[in-house]
Amino acid sequence: AFVLVTGCSQPKVDQLAINEVMPRNGVTLLDSAGEADDWIEIANLGDADVLLDELTLGDAAGAGSFPAGTIVAAGGFLVVFADDSSVGTPEEPHFPFKLSGAGDSITLRDGSGEAIDGFDIPAVALDISFGRVPDGTGEPRELTAATPRASNGT
Repeated sequence: AFVLVTGCSQPKVDQLAINEVMPRNGVTLLDSAGEADDWIEIANLGDADVLLDELTLGDAAGAGSFPAGTIVAAGGFLVVFADDSSVGTPEEPHFPFKLSGAGDSITLRDGSGEAIDGFDIPAVALDISFGRVPDGTGEPRELTAATPRASNGT
């Protein structure tokens, strides 16, 4: 079962989307340890905060769970790092897989294993992101500029 922190009484996992990914992060975004790890941005397109305790995120080779208490704010963006580590915080989740810069796939799943969202990632160059324009709904494509924790534009 999904739990909303605020807002509607009905779960709204359909308001979540994988919005942007960077499988070959060189200098674009550093984590709190100062490392440039692969990253994935989750967008909350709705008007209520969503608790991710029941959800998993994975690529073609592996998956992991969000740290207890991880929230994506209403209308907000959460960046998670894929660095072969499951050590992380609700504010900065880390996952036990890495994205392949030669092409991969990414999937967000609910507690029963059903896909909420996902897409295939083509081979991309260093510090190039791949995401959706408009946010959460557009066809994934190479972006002209990475926008971690912010809108990809229109």
